[in-house]
Amino acid sequence: MDFHISQVSFFKPILDGLQQAGVNLDPLLRLSSLDSFQLTDDDNHVPVRSMYTFFNEIKRQQGIDDLTEQFANQIQLTSLSQWGEMIAYAPNVLAACQLASKYGNVINSHERAGFEINGTTATYWQRFIDRPSVGREQADFISFTQALDGFRLAGGADWAPLEIHLQSDTSPNFDTVLPAGNNTKILLNQSATAIVFPTSMLTKPMLSSDGANHTIINHEANDLSLVNKIERLIDSRQTGVVPNMKLIAEMTESSTRTLQRNLSKEGSSISGVVDQWRFKTALKLIEEPSKSIKEISEKLSYSNVPNFERAFRRWTNTSPGRYRDML
Repeated sequence: MDFHISQVSFFKPILDGLQQAGVNLDPLLRLSSLDSFQLTDDDNHVPVRSMYTFFNEIKRQQGIDDLTEQFANQIQLTSLSQWGEMIAYAPNVLAACQLASKYGNVINSHERAGFEINGTTATYWQRFIDRPSVGREQADFISFTQALDGFRLAGGADWAPLEIHLQSDTSPNFDTVLPAGNNTKILLNQSATAIVFPTSMLTKPMLSSDGANHTIINHEANDLSLVNKIERLIDSRQTGVVPNMKLIAEMTESSTRTLQRNLSKEGSSISGVVDQWRFKTALKLIEEPSKSIKEISEKLSYSNVPNFERAFRRWTNTSPGRYRDML
């Protein structure tokens, strides 16, 4: 199923840049359906297609053709939340490339990354595996700019790669991201977006070599399952909305029948996903003493308290009140 999610931290620099420029974000977010998600938490996720639509609306409404040119100063590796810090504080470029390759799908579930060494040159590459669509080109440029910023943490502000490969048939304005007088070779229509650099650079330290402990937490190295993606989107939505079959189908851009079929392949179902969300949300809410059992029941859209209590007992083998007392 060609459905993917992106972490808010990936495009947060664009949001911040637009706000600083005085742009009214409301119509942009509304038309891209991003207004239904909590965008203040960098670790939240949104559908990739909504992000693409957002980029396209920026171009249409604001006339910005190249987001990397407009917001080059904001687009940095360290802006990528915990993941970005993990890469930035790797002991050296080799370790940074290894980590980025292993956890390439953390920020964008549709992105794959890797690196290879060919004698005196090495290549770090990243590739989007979803279908090309309007807005994806901007995402590719942003991802490349963040990767380039990572290499600059080791090579310095005036560092430039030997070659730059891009998947698209156009390129961003490199005058804003490459130093003057560079001899970087630019190749378009490549199988992956890539940065080619001297192999000797792999030994260069990143931001810090003092043993600072920057680790990644709760991120899968393997592909996210459909259930994982749906759960992350539900957790990222604005509060007060209980997921149902129609809402989940809209978020995953599929019909309920197709969604049910794909979930079935993973041994799950729409009702199962909603049930698990209710369970986890109930556990969080019940730890708040100020919230009554009735309020929690209503927040989770149960028709009455007894129905919620029966569900809670099914999940935990005890009642909500007893569970709270045990806490």
